[in-house]
Amino acid sequence: MLNTWVKNIVFFLLLVKILENLITGVSIRKYFKLFSGIILIIILIQPLLNYNQLLDEFDQSISKHDIDFEFNALAKTKDNQNAHHVLTMKLYKEKVSDHICQILSSEGLYVQHIAIEVVEDPQNSNYGMLQEMYLTLGTNEKKTSKTDIKIDKINIKNQPDFEKDLKTSQQLLLEKKAKNMIYNFYNLSSDNIHIIIEEG
Repeated sequence: MLNTWVKNIVFFLLLVKILENLITGVSIRKYFKLFSGIILIIILIQPLLNYNQLLDEFDQSISKHDIDFEFNALAKTKDNQNAHHVLTMKLYKEKVSDHICQILSSEGLYVQHIAIEVVEDPQNSNYGMLQEMYLTLGTNEKKTSKTDIKIDKINIKNQPDFEKDLKTSQQLLLEKKAKNMIYNFYNLSSDNIHIIIEEG
C-alpha cells in the first residue's frame, strides 16, 4: 500500500513537470500549478482517507467482538443464575427442614426423615412457599449403634392381626399435634402434611 502511494506521487510529479514544460503561457502556468498542487495534496492525503476507512473497519470488527463477548457473558450469567437458583432452593429446604426438626423436637418428637416440596418457579407469585411435606417421626431419638438389634415379636395365630395396621390414639394425637405446630408456623394445610409415626 505504501509502495503504491509513493509510485503514484513520483508518477504524478514527472507528469506535472513534463506538462509544465509543454505549457508556454505564463498565465496558464499559474493555473496549472494551482490545479496540479491540489491534485498532489489529494494524492498525499489518500492514505489518511484509507486509514480512516481502516479505522471504521477496525471499529466494526471490535464492536462485533464486543457483541459476541456480551452474548457469551450473558449466557454464562444465565448459567450462573440457574446454579444460584438451585443452590438457593437447596439451602432454603435445608433451613426449613432444620427448623421443623427444632420445633418438633421441643415437643418430644424426633424427625427421622423429612422431604419438602416448594414452589421453585421464580416467575410464580408463590415462589418459595411450601406445597407438600412428608415426615417420618419417632417419639424417642434413635441412637444408631452396631450392637442395637431389634427383633420383632413373632405372632403365631391363625388370624391376621388387623389392629397392628391401625394407628393408635396416641399416634393420632401426636400426628395432629405435629400438623398443628407446622400449620401454625408455615400456614401449610394439614392435607399437605403427610406424617408417619414410628414407635420406639
